[in-house]
Amino acid sequence: MMIGNWVERNWFVLSISLVWAALQIPFLSSAFRIDEPYFLAVAKQISSHPLDPYGFQINWDGAPEWAFKTSANPPFVPAYLAVWRRFFPENEVSLHSAMLPFSLLALHAFGVMARYFKIEPLIPLALLGGSPAFFLGSQVVMQDVPMLSLFLLAISYATIYEEKGCRLAFFISWLAAFCCPMAKYNGLVLVPLLGWLFMTAKRKLGIGIIACAPLFALLLWNGFTWVQYGRPHFLAMAAFEKTLTTSTPPWLLTKGVLASIGLGVLPISVVAFIPYIQPCRNFILSSSVCVFPLAYWHAATGLGYGILSSGLFALSVTLSFQLIVVTFSQGWECLKTRDQKGLLLVLWILFGIVFQGGLMFTSVRYVLFLAPPAILLILMKSSRAPGKWILGGSLAANFFLVIAIALGDRQIANVYRDVVAQKIAPLWQENKGKFYFSGHWGFQYYAEKVGGEAINKYHPPIFQSGDLLVIASSAWPDILQPRLAQGLRVQTEIETSTRSWIFRTIGCNAGANFYANRISGCSHPTLLPFAFSRDASETFWLYVF
Repeated sequence: MMIGNWVERNWFVLSISLVWAALQIPFLSSAFRIDEPYFLAVAKQISSHPLDPYGFQINWDGAPEWAFKTSANPPFVPAYLAVWRRFFPENEVSLHSAMLPFSLLALHAFGVMARYFKIEPLIPLALLGGSPAFFLGSQVVMQDVPMLSLFLLAISYATIYEEKGCRLAFFISWLAAFCCPMAKYNGLVLVPLLGWLFMTAKRKLGIGIIACAPLFALLLWNGFTWVQYGRPHFLAMAAFEKTLTTSTPPWLLTKGVLASIGLGVLPISVVAFIPYIQPCRNFILSSSVCVFPLAYWHAATGLGYGILSSGLFALSVTLSFQLIVVTFSQGWECLKTRDQKGLLLVLWILFGIVFQGGLMFTSVRYVLFLAPPAILLILMKSSRAPGKWILGGSLAANFFLVIAIALGDRQIANVYRDVVAQKIAPLWQENKGKFYFSGHWGFQYYAEKVGGEAINKYHPPIFQSGDLLVIASSAWPDILQPRLAQGLRVQTEIETSTRSWIFRTIGCNAGANFYANRISGCSHPTLLPFAFSRDASETFWLYVF
């Protein structure tokens, strides 16, 4: 009877969870990609040395280097994975399944937050689930969705504590706020937001303690790394982000953020709500008529994009521009009416965008945590919802789009696993020499898994007869061609991987990279979260000596 009552009270949450899990299941077996191998390497280190998470060498930037100097993220996610590895298998399905609870927690917390803003949670949850950044971020062993889930839990349960004085809500909020910056330093945006809640709170002591939790966590973690490694990790990573050889110019960061937010973070369904936003609707619509052609012209002439990619860039920048207009317009209205809840969302968006200015890359996943406040602000300031047919059609199209993007991302990720297993490993076994490789992302994980050795660009190997060298040209290889010893001949093969699916999350000619704003060897920045292309997704150079 008690179980039946609990199910009856929570049927909505259970239904959403089941639908979301069903959508994610087809992607659990996809290959590891982008930075996933790095998190898995740190998790492996924590499994054997819990108090020395970065005390190992890793060849991630072309030469073996101390992990403390190259890992730009704190250890919450790797520590969680280290615990997971003790109880579950270490494979793609298992480790991707490990991340699924974080997206479910994020959806739960966002539903709680929607009720705080007097919005029925079904539409906000559907919009968040339809955000490409959230949908694809939930499928990878990286820190963005875990950070977002802790971010949302901290704020949503702080509002419950403020309204009801619930001790359990206080504990959940404090714990989530403490762990949030330990998942990713972007979580520090939580500090000014909790500070705003503190300024407007009646339960100032409790909210003040919650607001201090992220700073307390940062102090403890950096004190630990100072003792263990001789330097606070946050300062080490701040210096790393400002390295001139890797940093991105401010003008390119700005374009990258605008391109990432519009089509990467915002669910395309929010377009259906724009005509109902008052009082800035007319300005939004009229100014967008100017922004779109200007952005298209810049993409075509300044960035060298084709017709389709220029159109996507223009659409993404226009949507981002509309969000910025809504943010400033509603921020002014909220100030005049002393709307404390609305100002919380406005501050969330503004602080989030400002934080991106100190990073060396732009990426869709970096600005994922702007999706919740953008969705809530647009819904809250819309005079009414679109008609049922328009809303239902836009949500259906939205989910078709994100699933199509995810399928394209899975295909590109699987390229490296498939080529290593089907081409490289048999060729290596046939020649019976050593296997060297150059390239990162998932390629590094699968190449090392079969026994390959990453090239040290400062001390390249002396190749012997029978050795095999493979260079993945797009995955940031550290050498572009081998140096041959006198008298040594080489047989060269080129393996080009082309996939039939037209949706691409990585493609130089299409100007797309969901995970960063650059691709190795690409002549122009890749700012789009996705694009349409049938070009080869990767080219492998295989040298048999």
